[in-house]
Amino acid sequence: MKRIIFIFCMLIFMSTKVFSQTTHTVNINGLSFVPANLSIILGDTVFFNGNANHPIVQVSSDTWNTNQNTPLSGGFSFSSGVGKIALDSLATYYYICQNHYLSGMKGKIIVSEATSLNYIEQTEFTLFPNPLRGNNLNISSDKLSIANLKIEIFDITGKPVSFVKKQVSNKQISMDCSKLNSGIYFIQFIDNSIVYTSKFVKK
Repeated sequence: MKRIIFIFCMLIFMSTKVFSQTTHTVNINGLSFVPANLSIILGDTVFFNGNANHPIVQVSSDTWNTNQNTPLSGGFSFSSGVGKIALDSLATYYYICQNHYLSGMKGKIIVSEATSLNYIEQTEFTLFPNPLRGNNLNISSDKLSIANLKIEIFDITGKPVSFVKKQVSNKQISMDCSKLNSGIYFIQFIDNSIVYTSKFVKK
């Protein structure tokens, strides 16, 4: 019952023209955070998807710039390399991997205010077919060059989906969704600090 209510609330949420709060995922590739430089909106959440080999700690800008590892007093810290934090101050947050900071494994998060330019209605893009009954979800836009956009897909619980492949041609992207289970998914298109949000259903 709770799951039905949650899905219903999410559908209402996505149909309104209000600013949405977003969860951004920071992954690890070798000795790098991906993305290492992240721009988000005030109130958004950042999920660090790492492991215990890369403990994360927030540091000051001076510590970050001089490649030191002194933790920032009162800052966030995830010894397991995994954690989630909502950032509610207009600031730049600096963090490092305590094990590999001397190798340059560090990142920063820039938090800015939400404006009408930050979040654009989903009508900027066309998703088809939707509902998706086959394997390929097509995305097109007459207003934007979509080839350079960062695309993220999340399931109904907010968990990022990382195994969807895409092919780009002209103003259309074809997403291979063959490994997705049936359900509701949210898709974000990120162009610098602008986030376009939409949803689709996989049958």
